[in-house]
Amino acid sequence: MHWDWNDKVVKALHPTYTTDKENITFSALVQKEFGHTYVLVNTGHGGMTSSIGGSISTFKGTEKAIEKSIIVNGRTFQRIEYSVGLRTGPNPLEIYTNDKGSAKIMVHRKVLNPSSVPIRYNHAENEQDIRFTKPTQGYLRVKAGDPIAIAGVVTATYLESNVVSFGVAAFQND
Repeated sequence: MHWDWNDKVVKALHPTYTTDKENITFSALVQKEFGHTYVLVNTGHGGMTSSIGGSISTFKGTEKAIEKSIIVNGRTFQRIEYSVGLRTGPNPLEIYTNDKGSAKIMVHRKVLNPSSVPIRYNHAENEQDIRFTKPTQGYLRVKAGDPIAIAGVVTATYLESNVVSFGVAAFQND
C-alpha cells in the first residue's frame, strides 16, 4: 500500500459579496501544484458552467494570471484574477479544481431600477432572432401568483418554428 498525503484545500476567505455592479472581479491564490482552477457560475437551471469558455455564452468571464508568484511557508502560489458577469439577485459561484474540491461564493447583485437590466439571451445570436415587446427589460419584480406577460416576435426566417419556450425558476440556495 502506498499513501500520499495531500493537505491542499480550497478555501474562500470572503464567501459573500453584495454589489450593484454588472460584474465582479476578485482574486484567488492558487498553489502551483493545484493545476488549473476554474470559476463556475450557476446556469439558472440547477447546473454550473465555467464562465470562461463556458457552453452558455451570456455568462461572460475572464481569467488572468498575475505574473509575480507569492511564497508562503515554503509553498508557491500564483494569483489568479477572475472577472464574472452577474445576474440580478443571488449569483452562486464556485472556485473549482480537479485536484481538491471547491469553495462556494455567493454574490448578491442589487438593482435599484429593474427597467435598466437588459434581457439576457442564452446565446448571443438569439438576440437577432427574437424581439420582445413585453417585457422589454430582463428583470421583473412580481408577487407570488401574479401573471407574467410575455410577448414578442421570432424574426429569424431560418427557424422551422415560430414558437419560443421560456423557463422560470426560483432561486433556492444549495
